[in-house]
Amino acid sequence: MFQKIQRYFYTLSPLKPVQIYSRFFYFIKRKFWQLGPFKDISRQAELLKTNLNLSDGNFQFSFLDRNIEYKKNLISWTDARNEKLWRYQLNYFDFLSDSSIESFSDQLFLFLDWIEKNPDDLSETWEPYPVSRRLCRWIFWIEKNEKQLQKFAAYFELIIESMIYQARRLRLDIEDHLQANHLFANLKALFRISGFFLRFSASQIFSTSEPENPTAEFRRSFNLLESQEKFFKKLRSYSENRLLIELTRQILPDGGHEERNPIYHKLMMEDIAEIIDEALLFPKSENLHLMAKTTHKKMFDWLLALSHPDGFPCLFGDSALNAFPGADKPISFSNKSFAENNSLFPKSGLNETMNYHFFPDSGFFTINWESGHYFAVNSGEAGPSHQPGHSHCDLLSFELSVHKERLIVDSGCGSYQTPEIRKFCRSTLAHNVPFIEGTEQSDAWGEFRMGKKARLLLREYSEEKIDGKVSFCCKIEDQNMNIFQRKIIFFNKRIKISDELLERKSNGQFISILHLYPGSSIIFSNDKKSVSIFSGIEKKISIVFNASSEIFDSVYYPKFGKGIRNSGLKFFSIEKLGEKEFIEFEIVFEDVPAKGL
Repeated sequence: MFQKIQRYFYTLSPLKPVQIYSRFFYFIKRKFWQLGPFKDISRQAELLKTNLNLSDGNFQFSFLDRNIEYKKNLISWTDARNEKLWRYQLNYFDFLSDSSIESFSDQLFLFLDWIEKNPDDLSETWEPYPVSRRLCRWIFWIEKNEKQLQKFAAYFELIIESMIYQARRLRLDIEDHLQANHLFANLKALFRISGFFLRFSASQIFSTSEPENPTAEFRRSFNLLESQEKFFKKLRSYSENRLLIELTRQILPDGGHEERNPIYHKLMMEDIAEIIDEALLFPKSENLHLMAKTTHKKMFDWLLALSHPDGFPCLFGDSALNAFPGADKPISFSNKSFAENNSLFPKSGLNETMNYHFFPDSGFFTINWESGHYFAVNSGEAGPSHQPGHSHCDLLSFELSVHKERLIVDSGCGSYQTPEIRKFCRSTLAHNVPFIEGTEQSDAWGEFRMGKKARLLLREYSEEKIDGKVSFCCKIEDQNMNIFQRKIIFFNKRIKISDELLERKSNGQFISILHLYPGSSIIFSNDKKSVSIFSGIEKKISIVFNASSEIFDSVYYPKFGKGIRNSGLKFFSIEKLGEKEFIEFEIVFEDVPAKGL
């Protein structure tokens, strides 16, 4: 009982007051405050669907590495066969840009089918996050297809009516209780939808700037009512003011997003890019435009530094390469702005073979070698204290690429709702960290909860130009008050890692583990004091160590869905009476001779 009370105390105490009282109001509104049901437009959508000339075949949707095919009039927008994130992605409508659904009539059918089958604004499909994503996708589609839509005025009017209702529902359900990326997505959607509708008004730009444009004339035929225009003007001002606040609050000074999650960081960049484009259309939004543009530049530099040579980000926290449509697209390295403008990174260093960057606010340290090696270590807090839901027990964890190929990997994120997968991916065992076997670095529980968290005690780095080495040191205290220190020394062709247990409060073996990329093979030396790591037939690294070791089996989840079997190395400290407990291992690139420890 006491442990349960303690868990709830550590989970709830960091919350902002607004998260507590807004959660209560959110529950009430989502339970009892209904704007609909919108049965009239549902019936209209059902009738209009029958007049469309659809292509042959069924609709196929693919999210989170799971394909589902539906007959064209039997789409289930709340398909219980799939986990919630899959259903969310179905309702985002990102598939409108999917080449598998190219027909304009098919796409228009999907709009009508959603409107027909989702008249209840208290249902899952009307929850604020999917509404936020869906409204922005619908805006993109309408702006792209306005000329064709002129032939379908009744259809267009119905879609517009649904969008107005969705905007009103979203304004009611702002996710202040969640904060972070959900709140930002809500505000961005309100900003985009208010601008979209204000441009329909005869008093706005389309009534004067394009008098001969038939598309402008078409838009003017759908002028807003006075009450609607007033609503969207207020919405514009509200969302813009709050976005200015959230840009400052959520984006850290070093360019990282407060949730310290490379994949969600990438999604936030897409949101901010939309804000930049939207703000440019209204002169009064100049401040937001400039702030968003400056912020986006810093975020790009951060993401570039947190990406492997293969173009994909590190998998710290809840990172998965299919977490949202477009997440599996590699980042472009054509504009290495952090190398061109080191003023963005005053604590960066550059020598003949190594380029390193330290992000003091988000807590990441990265280093690149000219030969194509890459290393990143996480030394930040477990997400923002008020919202660690996407955080893992990965403080001190690192990833390594050798000759542009991943070799030592984080276990990733395989699911939000499958308990055994979710529990493993957030656990200490799933990350490349030192810890006491059988303990957890932080109290990650439920699907998105975290109780008592590991604390950062010390973090520092230095560069010695004489021998060209760079060192990084970090000290932490886990939830059980065990204190660990990891010191990493980077040389031109090798990395030396020293893990030390400075203070012990828990029973168990002091260990340090490494997870290897799937397909890697491990061959021990005759004396069992070093191993060679191969990728296929190519030797990538040697690891020499001062501890006993063993190979263990694990699962790698670079994407939501089915994991990939991989192997790992587990190092055990050799305890000696009266001596400190420590583990040292040295990673030597390729066929460079290993130095003894």
